[in-house]
Amino acid sequence: MGIYTKTVTTTYANLKFALQGLTADANIIVSDPQNAIIGNVSTSGTLGYIIKNNGSKNGDFSDTDFSSASLATDTTNAFYYCTRLVAMGKLPTTITNATNMFYLDTALVSANTTWVINVTNATQMFQSTALTSVDTNYFTKLVTGDYMFAGCSGISSISTAAFKNVQSAHGMFGSMTLLSSIDISKLTKLKT
Repeated sequence: MGIYTKTVTTTYANLKFALQGLTADANIIVSDPQNAIIGNVSTSGTLGYIIKNNGSKNGDFSDTDFSSASLATDTTNAFYYCTRLVAMGKLPTTITNATNMFYLDTALVSANTTWVINVTNATQMFQSTALTSVDTNYFTKLVTGDYMFAGCSGISSISTAAFKNVQSAHGMFGSMTLLSSIDISKLTKLKT
């Protein structure tokens, strides 16, 4: 359930216009998520591009399941610097590279992570977001997590139980000012 009182339902083709017409922060429901395209935020027509470049109000997409969306060739930077993105629903489980996915999404407080079961690279995935918690249980194939949560100053605890395949974790938990301790005992494959 979204965080705002206003809810807007739209098709993917009309999402741009729905975002441009917002007069208040809103929960956004895309009625045909299978028509969405998940790809680099700099590519016109992708979900990230539409969110980043349209409207001036915050949008909560947590009530839309984008698991049937199409993937562009490049899924890195999918929602990079989408400063008005507050929450994201489920994405396709076929994504393996989530590098910079939500990097610098300074309003992001919630992200569904049940879809990350095949992600191997999450470099800077959540860096400098407003997350206060994140479910890491599905990151079982993660190999590279450099700066993954760096600057997430609202997170006070994080589970590393699923990080059994992580080999690189440079700055993974850097500048997490509320995090007082971290259990790294599961990070047995660390190389760097």
